[in-house]
Amino acid sequence: MDVAALDRALDDVSTSLEAFAEHGARRARDVAVSLCAEAARGGVEDAIAGAQKVVDALERRRAESAARAELRRASAEGAARTLRETVKKHAVERESVCEDMARASLMTERVLERLESPANAEAASASRRADALGTLADVLECVCAFSKGGEAVAKACDGLFADAARRGEAGRLAKRSLSVVERAQSCRIADEDAGAERLALKDASTALQRYCEDVENALLDKFAAACANKSYAAARADAEALFEFNGGHSVVSRYVASREMFISANAMEEIQRLRNVVERSVILGEDESLCTECVRTFFAQIQSAVKREFQSITAAFDSRAIVVLNTLVHRIAEQRIGAYVETFLTTELRTAASLRQRLALTALSLREIEILNRAIREMTNDDADVEAIDPDVFFGIGCETLVDDECACLDSVPSDDDVLPQRDATEFSLDDLCARYKEALLRVESCVPGTSIESVRARLAEAFLGRVTRLAQRHLRESIAATKSASARLNAWTTREEARADVFEPVLLASRNMNAWLARARDAIDTMNSELSPGTVRQMFAVAQSRLAEEMSEVLEAMTTRGMTLVDAKFRGTQRAVDFNDESSFAERETEACVAVVDALDGLAKTTLECLDSANAATLLNEIGAQFYSLLFRHVCRYTYTIVGAMQLKLDVNAYVSWVRKTMTARESIERFEALSTRLNLLVVPEDALDDFVYELEAHAHENIAEIRMLLRLRKTT
Repeated sequence: MDVAALDRALDDVSTSLEAFAEHGARRARDVAVSLCAEAARGGVEDAIAGAQKVVDALERRRAESAARAELRRASAEGAARTLRETVKKHAVERESVCEDMARASLMTERVLERLESPANAEAASASRRADALGTLADVLECVCAFSKGGEAVAKACDGLFADAARRGEAGRLAKRSLSVVERAQSCRIADEDAGAERLALKDASTALQRYCEDVENALLDKFAAACANKSYAAARADAEALFEFNGGHSVVSRYVASREMFISANAMEEIQRLRNVVERSVILGEDESLCTECVRTFFAQIQSAVKREFQSITAAFDSRAIVVLNTLVHRIAEQRIGAYVETFLTTELRTAASLRQRLALTALSLREIEILNRAIREMTNDDADVEAIDPDVFFGIGCETLVDDECACLDSVPSDDDVLPQRDATEFSLDDLCARYKEALLRVESCVPGTSIESVRARLAEAFLGRVTRLAQRHLRESIAATKSASARLNAWTTREEARADVFEPVLLASRNMNAWLARARDAIDTMNSELSPGTVRQMFAVAQSRLAEEMSEVLEAMTTRGMTLVDAKFRGTQRAVDFNDESSFAERETEACVAVVDALDGLAKTTLECLDSANAATLLNEIGAQFYSLLFRHVCRYTYTIVGAMQLKLDVNAYVSWVRKTMTARESIERFEALSTRLNLLVVPEDALDDFVYELEAHAHENIAEIRMLLRLRKTT
């Protein structure tokens, strides 16, 4: 508001007063006329007296109006003066702020220009590269040292791991190195000579895990001792080191779990007494004063304990105190308030009075929770990061415990050993697990509120499917382990029946059963829990199949490796050099080794087709064929060949090609075997035609020229 506006307002007030005076005059004239009329009827003296009274009243009113107008004018003038002074002061301050802003903008522009200059950008980039390389060098040195162990660890990184004062820094470096090792282990190394690297990474991973655990445990012990001795400066340092080491999860959870309200016998007895009183009150349907008083005392004790603990938390954790307080409040809501709420939410309602008492306890509890939340906000000065107890999830707390128990029961009863098949069995039934899943679903649906039933159904389905997945994983691992141990007994005289029963069939049946168990679990969820959305169910099974993918890859690897072990044993035990060097041994049929190998491969293919579905069987057989090609080529390169011996070799290879054509579906692999059969003509053609034949083969060989050169060296010179 400016001064001109105030002047206009005062003029309006004056105009209003004058109008009011004119109106009063007219009113006085009207009254005078009326009095004159009265005087004509009742006497002139009375009329004059009445007129005088009117005049006096008008004078008093005019005086009062003038006084009020003067007061308003003085007030307006004072407001105008104050406004002028305020505007002037703000104008000065605004000019000062604008000057400061201009100076700051100028300085910022200059700094940005310097930072954006090529020299500074290059220097910053070089600094970042140097830091990254330094960190990488430390990580690599740490990994190498821990893979060796002993004195190498003590000397690594300038003695970092031997310096007790730098334990936290050493732990962070070890944690980072462990992450790098785990990433390296997850990568498949195709080099056949990478066994040493894998072993070194495994040793480093084990040592780093052990060291990280030792560092974490040592810091936790130091923190606990410092808190016990009230050495809060040391406790804060240890807590900060643990937060930098692993985000502080372990120190926060251990600190909160060790609070007296969660572990003392008195606290347990107190909550049990409260539950007994509340349960009796709900069953009888009586609003006992003892019950109300117990509930209020219970929440008052919680509030007092939180305030007391927050002081200790602030002293021990300093800037991390809110994180610890949130965990403490969550634990209180879950373990103490949740136990109390569960009592009156799950107690049997026998009468309408019982229902009314439950509602009364609900209202009382909500009020007490709000009081507790308000106390927490006041205690922390309304810190934005404080997580108070949410009353909206209050009714879900009692049911949450039941859901947790049901999920835990689904995950453990009956035990895995009781469900999994014995050594001489090939499958197990999911009927018992499905029945328990149905019972759990019916129980929780009877007490969970409608607003949260969808999430509860999803949790039970996840727990049930997780149990089935874990059982399948264990069964696959045990079958693979049995296969690996039995494969050590494979030799040239192992029959296809023995190999099937002891090596191949257990793994393949476990793989087949895994798919059957997932299908049975899918049917159970669709039948008993049809309210779940199809998208949710698909997501659950996608997660389960992802968890089983690693075990399935191990199945393929185990089958392929053990199959090639058997074939190699047949080759080495039954193939003789004279089969390809002695012209008298040519019998116009496959060698004994070829017959044995084809028989073993036929047995493996038959077992695969009988135990697996067509898609998985085709994948496995294609992988077996690819590995068999490599093994066969190495076997061919073990000998030298006369022309007659080469013809014998072609008979054998053609038998292998026939097996591949009827077994494999991958066209590229089949063509590799056919190409090998063609290239073996190098061992048969005469010397004068050899160069032309080699030229023709190399023209179409592309990346397989090396194989052609190797085959040329196998021709036996006369």
